[in-house]
Amino acid sequence: MLFEFRRKILAVIIGKTENFYTIESIEPSLNPHMFFKATRGCIISIGSIAKVSKYFNSRLKVSLKHNASMDLMISRARVQDFLKWLDG
Repeated sequence: MLFEFRRKILAVIIGKTENFYTIESIEPSLNPHMFFKATRGCIISIGSIAKVSKYFNSRLKVSLKHNASMDLMISRARVQDFLKWLDG
């Protein structure tokens, strides 16, 4: 499952099915142990992560299981929060 924001509208993509919501309507209902706001435009579930690698300038690169063509970059400012989230 991937949550991707497109111009302040959330596209929830499950397989080939897409549903649309605003970020304000869905963010409060997400379990913070299961979901992480990786970028301003993307919330990922812990189960969707295939690999985490070090990247330039102290950032992290996250590869996803279900979308191999889409890698996410975790900013230097968010790395510590992301690592804590991964550790549970």
